[in-house]
Amino acid sequence: MKNMFTLILFLMLIPIMPITMYAQYKYNKGEFDEMQELRRSIAYKKAFFSVMVIIVAYMFYDLLLADYFIHLSALFLACICLTVGGSVFNAYCILNDAYYYVGENHSSKFSLIVFLIICFFEFPSLKWTSISEIFPIENGTISVSFDSLNLFLSVFFFTMAVALCIKQVKEKRSRVSEEN
Repeated sequence: MKNMFTLILFLMLIPIMPITMYAQYKYNKGEFDEMQELRRSIAYKKAFFSVMVIIVAYMFYDLLLADYFIHLSALFLACICLTVGGSVFNAYCILNDAYYYVGENHSSKFSLIVFLIICFFEFPSLKWTSISEIFPIENGTISVSFDSLNLFLSVFFFTMAVALCIKQVKEKRSRVSEEN
């Protein structure tokens, strides 16, 4: 039943994704200013280096300790790298005003609510699955399951929500200090 539900969702996404990509391409006329572009390039660099640190740390782990502990599958390592890299990039952009386009009318509270809804929708522990179902071990290697992908997505959107909360607190403090 669970696989059938996932298949139905996937089949629903096939026509929706090209339509939304076309609409974004045709109607999205937003631009970033020079300062936002600079901050985004710094965010790309920070995300790249964070992913490189993870890969180098895993290489040392694999060379020195993997005979004694569990290996990670390549897909699992890729999911960790994508989650960490994307989270670092998005959090840095949100905290440094480089996430939204110039002049884009956005509501931080609305974005926060959307990020939290997605986070808790994807969170696998709400389904009461065990840790062995989230991170299955096959032949001494941790592999990726549907629940572990949900966990990675949940962590990704949770970091975006936390960054947005920190940004709102900073903005509120700066408004209060300007008024005084």
